[in-house]
Amino acid sequence: MSAQKRSTDNFDTLVAGITKKERRDILKNAHKGPANGIGTIQNDGRVDKLNTKRALLNNFNHENLITKFLIWFKSFVLNKTIEELYNSSVISSMSKQLERDYPGLLNSKNKTFGSKFYYKLQDLNKAQVFFSEQIETASSDSGEFYFILAYTLMPELMGDIKTACDPYQYPFSKQLTQDTKNFLLARMEELLAAISSDKKTQMTSNALSFEWLVSFSRLPLSTLLAKFSDSSEGGKTLLFSQIKGDFSTISKILDSQPSLQNDMLRILFQPVQQGSSLWDYTSTEDSQSVSEKINSVSTEIAVINMFINTIPIKKIGKVLYENSLYNPEPFILSENWFLKFRDKWNEVFESRWRMWDRDFKKETAKKKLKIYFGLFDLQRFPYHPWDRVAAIVPFSADLTLGFLNYYFKKEYVKYASILNIVTLEGDFSIKENRQEFTDVVSDMNGITVELEKLSDQLSLSGEYGEEFMKFDPDRITQNVKDRYGVIINEIQDVAEECYDTFMKNCEKMQNLLLAMLGERTSVYYGALTNLSKIMGNENRNFRETIERFAYSLKYAQEVLKEHHEIDLIKV
Repeated sequence: MSAQKRSTDNFDTLVAGITKKERRDILKNAHKGPANGIGTIQNDGRVDKLNTKRALLNNFNHENLITKFLIWFKSFVLNKTIEELYNSSVISSMSKQLERDYPGLLNSKNKTFGSKFYYKLQDLNKAQVFFSEQIETASSDSGEFYFILAYTLMPELMGDIKTACDPYQYPFSKQLTQDTKNFLLARMEELLAAISSDKKTQMTSNALSFEWLVSFSRLPLSTLLAKFSDSSEGGKTLLFSQIKGDFSTISKILDSQPSLQNDMLRILFQPVQQGSSLWDYTSTEDSQSVSEKINSVSTEIAVINMFINTIPIKKIGKVLYENSLYNPEPFILSENWFLKFRDKWNEVFESRWRMWDRDFKKETAKKKLKIYFGLFDLQRFPYHPWDRVAAIVPFSADLTLGFLNYYFKKEYVKYASILNIVTLEGDFSIKENRQEFTDVVSDMNGITVELEKLSDQLSLSGEYGEEFMKFDPDRITQNVKDRYGVIINEIQDVAEECYDTFMKNCEKMQNLLLAMLGERTSVYYGALTNLSKIMGNENRNFRETIERFAYSLKYAQEVLKEHHEIDLIKV
C-alpha cells in the first residue's frame, strides 16, 4: 500500500462523522500552520510568551503533513490549543526515547527517576566532595585567589607594581604623607590599567573555570540523593516533583561546563603560605602532595565529564518541566575578576602602608628608648612562644609586654627602697595622699607579681609554654586555631590589664612624687612636711631619687603608650 493511500485511509478514519466543509478547513489549516492567536504553554520562565508562540510555530511547521494534520484534528476535537497538543506530542515521544535509550533513568508514566539516575548522581557527588574543601577556602576570598593566580599568569606585572608602589622605597627619616600615598595608588592604577588583552583573556578563562567549579561545588547533590527512596520493585526512585525546584540550577551548571584551566586547578590545590603577607607571596614548585592531588583532579574531572556525556540533561529538563522548548540557562561569568583583583591589590597595599607606618613608629620608639633609658633596641618578654603560632593567631601585645617587663625589672626596682621609706617615714600634709600613695604602690607591685607569674607560665615547663611546644605547623586545623586563639587571648588580657593598671597609676604617682617635693602642689596633692629630714645626711640623694623616679615614670608612660599603639596596628 502506498504512503499516499495509507494517509488517505487514516484521514478518512479520523474525520468520519464530520462534514465535508469541516474536512476542508482542517486540511487547509494543517497546511497553513497555527494562527497568530494561538495559546501558550508554560515555559518555566525562560522564554516569554511571544517567543514561545514563534518557536512552537517554527517547530510545528517543520513537521510532516500527517503529524500536523493529526495535531490540528485533535485540537478541533478536544478544543485545545495547537501549542499544548504539539508540546505534549514532542514530550511524549521524547519520554519514550529516553526510556528506550537509557533504561532505568526515568519513568515518564509514573513521573519518577530511577536507579540509573541515582547512581550517576552519586558518582557526581563524590567528585563534588573532592573539590569542596579547596573551593570553600578559595571562594571565601575570591580576590585573594585571583591575586595569587596573577603571580602565575602575570608575574612581570606583579613585580612591577611591587617595585613602583612599595612605601619601603622611602626612608624612615620622616612620616609619609597622604600625598605620597595617593601618588603610589595612582601609579598602581596605571599599571593595572595597562594589562594586555592576552593576559586579560587568560585571567578571564581561569576565572570562568574557577567560578564554574564554585557553582558546581554548591549544587545540592547530597540533598537530592537523600530524597531518593527504595522502590517496591527494587532500586531507587524519586518523584519528578521532588527535583523540579533544583533541576534548573543543576542543568545550568552541567550543561555549560567550560574547559577547566590547569593554572586555576594548580593554584586551587597549593597549600596556603601561612604567616606571609600577599605582598611577599612567592610562586613555588609543586610539592609531591600537590602533584598527587592534581593527578587525582583529572580522575574527578573525568567523572564529571562522564555524567555530562552520558546523561541527557537538556532532554530530561524538557520532560521534567513538560516543555519541549526548555533550554538550561547558559553559565556566564557573573563575577568581575578584575574588580576583585584590583580591590585585593588596594587591600594589600593598605596592609603594606600600615606595615611601613608601624616600622616607622618602631624606629621613633627606639630613639626615645635610647634617650630615656639608654636602650638600643625594642624590648621583648623573656619568653615569647607566641612567635610559633603567629601565622595563625597574631599576638598584639608584644612591645607592650616587653617594655613593661623591662621597666619593672630594671627601672622600677631602683626606686622600690625609696618608696618603702616614704611609706614608713613620710608625713603627708594631706592625709588622703598617704592612702592614695599606698594604693598606687600596691597596684604597681601587683604588676610585678603578674609579670612574674606570666613568665613562669610561658617558660618551657609552664602551662602555656608546654602548649606552644606542642604546636605542629603541618597540622593546622580549625580546632588548633581555636585552642591557641584562647591562649593568646588570655596572655593579651594579662598584658592589657597590666598596661591599664600602669597607665592609670602612673599619672597619680607622678602627681604624688612631685607634690612631695613641693614642685607641683594643689588642693589635692600636698608636700611632705618632713621632706628635709628624711634619710638625714642622705636627704639630698633621697629628694633627687624621688625626682628621677617621677621623670622615669613620665618617660615610661610616654614610651609605653606609643608601644601599645604600635601593637594595635593590624597589618
